[in-house]
This record gives sequence, structure tokens and C-alpha cells, in this order.
Amino acid sequence: MKYYLYLDESGKFLDDSGRQGTAPSIVAGLLLEGRPLNRQQAESYFYAVKKSSPAFRDINVRNFHGLEENDAALPEFVVTLLIKAIKSNANSSLVEFSSVHLNKLGNRDLKYLNIFAEGVIQLLQKLLLMTSEKVDLHIIYARRVSNEASEKAGYGIYLTNEEYNVRIRERIFLRLARFSRAARDRVAVSLQQGDANNDVELMLADAVNTVLRGKRALFSPDQLGKVDKLPIMRFEALADDAWSMVCKYLESNQLAEALLAWFVDYYEDACHQVHQNEFYELLERKIRDVGRDGMQRQHEILSQQLNNMAINRDFARTEKLLHRLQDEYLTFLQARQLDSVWFKFDLYFHALTYYSHLGRHRDARAAIEVCNSLLGSLPSSWEMVDYYISYRLRLAEYYKDNFDFCEAMKVLSGLEKLLCDTLEVMGMVDELGMFAGNLTSDSLGKVYNSMTAALSCMERSEENYDRGMSFSELALRHKPDNRSRVGLSTAALACHYGHIAKALEYLYMAFDVDDSADGAHKLAVLLERILPVNYGSIFALRVYADIMAGAVEHDRGLADSMYEALKQADCMEAVLAMSDYPANVVLWKYAVYRMCSGLKGSEAAARKSLEIAYAHIENITIYMQGLAAQADFAACTRSKNSYANELNDLQRHVQAVLAQPDLPEAVLRVANDFACKISSLEGDSVEARQVLREAASSIPVL
Repeated sequence: MKYYLYLDESGKFLDDSGRQGTAPSIVAGLLLEGRPLNRQQAESYFYAVKKSSPAFRDINVRNFHGLEENDAALPEFVVTLLIKAIKSNANSSLVEFSSVHLNKLGNRDLKYLNIFAEGVIQLLQKLLLMTSEKVDLHIIYARRVSNEASEKAGYGIYLTNEEYNVRIRERIFLRLARFSRAARDRVAVSLQQGDANNDVELMLADAVNTVLRGKRALFSPDQLGKVDKLPIMRFEALADDAWSMVCKYLESNQLAEALLAWFVDYYEDACHQVHQNEFYELLERKIRDVGRDGMQRQHEILSQQLNNMAINRDFARTEKLLHRLQDEYLTFLQARQLDSVWFKFDLYFHALTYYSHLGRHRDARAAIEVCNSLLGSLPSSWEMVDYYISYRLRLAEYYKDNFDFCEAMKVLSGLEKLLCDTLEVMGMVDELGMFAGNLTSDSLGKVYNSMTAALSCMERSEENYDRGMSFSELALRHKPDNRSRVGLSTAALACHYGHIAKALEYLYMAFDVDDSADGAHKLAVLLERILPVNYGSIFALRVYADIMAGAVEHDRGLADSMYEALKQADCMEAVLAMSDYPANVVLWKYAVYRMCSGLKGSEAAARKSLEIAYAHIENITIYMQGLAAQADFAACTRSKNSYANELNDLQRHVQAVLAQPDLPEAVLRVANDFACKISSLEGDSVEARQVLREAASSIPVL
């Protein structure tokens, strides 16, 4: 179920508790179920209410702001407006986030951030109870107006609007990480800043704040009674401040939670330094109380929280937390002779995963060097073998990200031998006789699927294709509950070889789409199961877009059907709103189809694809995808001016890649090969465009 939450704020978020008649600051607004509120709808509410009574004629509905509106009819106008908005939207509700307990937290920015985040979390918990469906919450909130005086007085922390967005995300996703796995899997949250001076939808949220706090004293008991009869959800942040929360976790030996609160929730607080010595003294005492085994369990919990952040693709907060734990917490452990080799290894293992996802090869390489230096010091236990296998699997992904597919296959082949030999020996053990001949391994399933994915990017040969298909079958045998991931990898392999119909079959298999349905209906069902667009589904949508673009050359009728189904699904606006891989690949393939079909309006998708890919040159894997995409755009455009512009811009970006220091050898080889292909291109011709297509296909796209 989709929900849309429109929020504004009321109050200065200072300590109001000592001032008589001053209500606590709030964040409040309107919650809608099912469909968002568009500008036209919101405007219609304001104008309809204004026309409903001559008393409202002087109220400014074009730029409504309750605090600035001095008309005597304001209270009645606001009440009538909110009644209309609620009645016009089924299952809608007013929402209020507040906290008396946070009132003495002197920093106004932190108070606002904590009330906002805690309110959202409590709202999500309530929505999860109200429905058995997934909860997809889209939050549109008014950007904050800077308060220079309070900042100079020491109450602010000088946050830009973009920083507010980052901090709110940090707090929400930290708290989400503490949900059960089942609850987390049912929740998706997106954040979007708006302007209450221009966005009519947020003017409605302003009206909610006006009656709940801003000018509540002006409303009559009868008017307030009408508002109280409307559906309203009220949530109060319970913790009095972050330091109290840290202490509470320490007292109850929830040391992983204490570390998360200290290094995320509380880290930027102006009073952080005041409690630093006290925190580390308490932490040392508690670590010694729980002992090494107890602390190992706490470190495992902390590791799982980092893993949850990776699953949620919360990269900014992950990097901050990793750096703080590496720079400060590990230093503290070593100084107190409490250090854990496993936890240090684990932190750098997480760093490797994080930097690999972002294509930051130098940082990933540095993490690998630390991990490799610690391998020999890890405990020699049976349980550690599985952990070692996970590390080697991640190492294979690192090599794939850097286009060294031969090295990746070498690592994976070594793991295959290790696991196959282990299963064979275990099958001979008498005590395991009941499993003899039936032993399978999830880890081996992952190895085979990774091999399939690697072969989908390697040089095309019948031998490699057959090997990839064979590994796909083995992956399913060892991990049958992984049909979705295996189906996507195998579909990508088939698409790479131009076997478009076969690729689509595996994509259907990945989502259990019934074979008996007709083509158009099957595509609709497939997209229904893939969507809505989020960072879980975008990888499947990327494979869909790959197949659609590939079908332009191999099966035009199928390409057209896939495009029509995609258009009916109405999901590309959501992809355009994303800012990370693999949204750039989806937009690239979508733009290529439209260009090849002579459809207007492909520019937005093409530009956004390149914007994502070229955002950070240190993310070299994704940057190289930009080269491939731009070569495709130049090859497909029907405008000679666009062709020349794309080619000039492409050559500039190629030179930027070649100028990068310490490029991985395989990346440099691919970049040089690409540069050679396009360096001799002069003018526009059929032959030149074919060279561009070949250049585009020479860059591996994972």
C-alpha cells in the first residue's frame, strides 16, 4: 500500500517548557493513502473553500501561510479547508509529531531531526499493523527556513537543506535497521524536500500546523471540536535526548545499540565532546562485564546493522559510520587492550562491500589489503570457514567490478573446488549418513550464480555460453529458493549472447510468471511483480530494459510489446527520480529504444543516465557505463547536431578516464580499447555509427 505524507513544522524547536502558554514545537501535516495529492487538487480545495463564504475573500490562497495570515476568518477557513481535504481523500488523516521529552535538548536542529525521524518510525509501525501489505511511504516535507539568530546563539548546527535531507535519512534508516527482518522487508521510505511557499500540497500541511499549534489560541472550542473529530494520528518522541538513550543502552548491556546511537544519532550534537570521556569509561566497564564472548555477540549485531544499511543502499550513512568505527572505536579498543581481530576484519570487509558497490576501486583495494593482512590472525574455527567463503565471494565481485573477469573466475573456481571437495568428504562421514548423496550448499549456489554473472560479461563464445547455462542449473540445484537472482543472472547471460526469447523466459522464471498466459498479459504480470520501483526492484527492471533494447535488433515486435507494457506500467518517472546505479542503465536502454524508434522525448532519460554515471569519476565502474551509454546515444540519435555533440562530449569523458591515476589494469585495457575505436571517427556515417555500437558493447556492464 502506498502512502503520501506531507509535512511542515511549527515552533522554534527550542526549550519552550519554561514559557507559559507556549506549546511544544511540532512537525505535522496530512497523510494520504493510495494516490498522491497533485497541485491541481490542492489548489481546488483552497479556491473552493475561499468561494464558499464571503468572509474568506481576503485570505491569500495563492501563497497561503497561516502565521502570516491575520484575517479574522482564518480559523474557520482552516477548519473548512481541512474537512474538505480529509473528505476528498479516502482513508486520509492528519498527522502530528511532537515531544515534550525532547524539550530540553538545546540544539534546535537536533530536536527537529529527532522528532521528525522518531515520528516517521512510529507512523510506520502503526501502518504495518493496519495493513498486511507492504508499506511504501513517500514523505514530502517543507524545507526549513534558516534562523540566523538562533544559530549565532548556539542553538543551530548550520545545516543546509541538503544536509537536512541526509540527516533525516540517517536517523530514519538507523531506526529502521532495528525493525525485525520481516518488518523491514515490508517497508520502503522515500524523502523529498519541497517549498511551503510554492508547493500548494505543503500549504495544506501548513494549515494543519496552524490549527494544531501555530495559531491554536485563535480557534474557538467549536472549531477545535470539529478538527478533533477528523482522523488524526499523534506520535510523541519518547527519548528525552540522545545521551540518555546511549546511557539506557549501556545500562541494559545493549552495547551494539549504544555504539550506533553514539556514532550516528549523537555524533554531531554540540554536547558530544562533553560526554566523550564518560562514554568511553562506561563502555570499557560494560565490555569487561560482558566478556569477550558477550562482546563478540554485540559486534555481530553491529555487523548485521551495517549489513542492513547496505541492503537499504544507505551509502552516505554507511561511510560515516564505518569511518567513525575504524578511526575512533578500533583505536579505543586497542588502547584498552580489548581489540578483536574478527571485528576489525569485519569492518574492513564491510568497507570492501561498500566501496565495491560504488565502484571506488582505490578505497576497495585498501580495504582488501587490511583484510588480507588479518586473515592469518582470524580464529581457526569451523564457523570461520563460512565467513572466509563469504569474503572470497566478495573478492570475486571486486574483480568483476574492475573488469578482471579471469581473476574473478579463478577465485570462484577455487571456491567451487573447496566446497565440492568438502561436500564429498562430508558425504562419507558415517554420522552424516542420512544426508549422503543429498548434500547441497547455499554458498556453492552463490558461487555458481556468480560464475554465470561473470560469463555474461566475458568474451562471447559458445563454450562460455554453455558453461554459463550449466552453472545456472547448478546454482538452482544448490539454492532452489534463489530462483529470482539466478533467473536474472541467466537472463542477462542470454541477452548478452543475443538470445532474446531465452532471456525473457528466464526473466519470467525469476518472477514465477505462468507460461500459459499470452505475451502482452505475461509482460503486464511480469512488470506488476517487479514493481513498484525501488532499490530492490530496479535490478530486475534493468534486466527487463536490457532485453527490450536488445530486442530492437533481434525481435522488433517483442521490443515494441515490452515498451508498450513498460509505458502502461507508468514507472519511468520513478526511475528518473533515482540517482544511483543501476537506474542509469535502465534509463540508457529506455532512451536507446526510443531513439531507435524515432520517438520524441528520449532526451530526459538519456541526460539523467549520463548524469548518474558521470557524477563521480572515482566510481570508475559506473563512469565507464556512461561511456558505453553515450556511444549508444551517438549511434542512435537521428540528429546530426546531437551526433556531433555526443561524440565530442564522449571523447572528453574518455580522456578524463585515461587521465585517472592507478586505474585497475583491466579497466585501463578496456578504456584504451574503447578510445582506439572512437579516436579515428570523423563525420557521420553508417560505418561510424556501427563503430560506436561496437565500442558501446565492448564495455562490460554488470
